[in-house]
Amino acid sequence: MPEKTITIDGRPVKFKATGGVMYRYKEQFGREMLADAAKIQEYLETATVRKVVRKDPKTHKVVLAHGKPVVDEITEYDYTKLSLEAMYNLLWVYAKTADPSIPDPQTWLDSFEKFPVVEIYNQLGDLTGANLKVDAKNA
Repeated sequence: MPEKTITIDGRPVKFKATGGVMYRYKEQFGREMLADAAKIQEYLETATVRKVVRKDPKTHKVVLAHGKPVVDEITEYDYTKLSLEAMYNLLWVYAKTADPSIPDPQTWLDSFEKFPVVEIYNQLGDLTGANLKVDAKNA
């Protein structure tokens, strides 16, 4: 069963995908997990990378490295397609699956001072895809 531990707000949090995760999601939130996952995927597919020349915030001059301007890549998304609720819910269900002692979603989220939901979700790509794959032996 896919499992991953990441650090959130200075503490390790375990996430796990099992065969029962979709049922647990439906039972807790009253919605289909795959439908919410599709909303999130639609948002993630809006990513575009933009290159920006770095400037010193005090002098506003272009920052140089070895005589050339430093260029940063910035990933931007269409936030009108973002469903934070779906992301929070998916993360909670994977955490609850890994640790049944985790409280209800609101209490669990309130236990963190910082919870960068998109960043956390992106670190769990292998988990979120685990329940969407069909095993060739079962196809």
